[in-house]
Amino acid sequence: MKKTKIAGAVAVIVAAVAAGMLWQNGDSAADDVADNQTLASQPPESSEADAVARGRYIAIAGDCVACHTAPGSKEPFSGGYAISTPFGGIFASNITPDTQTGIGNWTERDFYRAVRHGKGKEGENLYPAMPYNAYVKVSDRDMHDLWLYMRSVKPVHNPVPATNLGFPYNIRLAMMGWNLLFFKNHGFEPDATQSAEWNRGAYLVDALEHCGACHTPKNSLGGDRDAYLQGSNLAEWHAPDITSNSYTGIGGWSLDQITQYLKLGSNHVAVASGPMAEAVSNSTQHLTEADLHAIAVYLKLQPD
Repeated sequence: MKKTKIAGAVAVIVAAVAAGMLWQNGDSAADDVADNQTLASQPPESSEADAVARGRYIAIAGDCVACHTAPGSKEPFSGGYAISTPFGGIFASNITPDTQTGIGNWTERDFYRAVRHGKGKEGENLYPAMPYNAYVKVSDRDMHDLWLYMRSVKPVHNPVPATNLGFPYNIRLAMMGWNLLFFKNHGFEPDATQSAEWNRGAYLVDALEHCGACHTPKNSLGGDRDAYLQGSNLAEWHAPDITSNSYTGIGGWSLDQITQYLKLGSNHVAVASGPMAEAVSNSTQHLTEADLHAIAVYLKLQPD
C-alpha cells in the first residue's frame, strides 16, 4: 500500500508538469467533428432508424451496459455500478438521456470527448476505469451512431454516488499525468499488410470490445504493461492470456473454437466465468458470425 501511495504521489507530480505543457495526449480536437448543440433530449428522427440500429450494435460491442448498469437494476445504462480497482471503487455514470442525472444536457461533442478522450462535460478528467484509451480508436461514424442510439434509450432519473477515492487518487489533476504516461491519442489505423478481416478483428478487439482492459497486465499506476493480451488479474478473477501462445494462451484453439467460445461462453476446452461470462452474455454472443470470426482471426495471429 505504501508503494502504491508513493506511485500515486509521483503521478501527481507528473501531472503538475504535464499541466504546463501543450501535450498532444490532452488534445481532443478530433472530437470537434461532432455537433456542439444540445440535442440529447430530442429523440432521433425516423429517418435515422438505421443509424440508431447500428448504434445499438456498437453499444453491445462496446459492452456499455455492463459497467453502466447496477447489479440487479432493471434500468439499463442508468449507472451506479461500482467498478472495483486497486485504488478503490469508481461509480459508473448514468448515461441515459435524463436531463438531471444522466447525459440529457450533453451535446454530441461532449459525448465524443468523454468516450474517446476521458473528458467530462465540464472538462474534468475521467478515471481510466472508463476505457477511453481503447475507445479513442472508435471511428467517427460509429461514435455518431452510438450517440443517436443513446439518445433513443429510456431516460432514467437515477442519481449516482460520487466517486470518492483516497489521496492522492482523488486528485483529478493526476489524470493528466496518467494520460501523459499511458494514453495514446491515436485513432484506429488499419494495417495495409493484413486482410480486411484481420483489420476488422483488430478494431473490435482494440477499440470496441477493449479486450486489453482486462487481458493486458497493468503496472502500479493502472497503465498497460508491455505484455499485450498476455493475461492479468481482476480482483479475485484472472483474465487469461489470449495470444497465440500454445501453453498459456489460445494458440491451440481453432478459429471455430474461439468463435464458439465467444458465442456460447464455452467450447470443449474452456467455460467462461466471472467477468468473461458477463462479457459473453452482454456483448459477444450478440455479435455477428462475421465479427466473431474476425476477432478469432486477429487473436490467432497475435504473438506471445
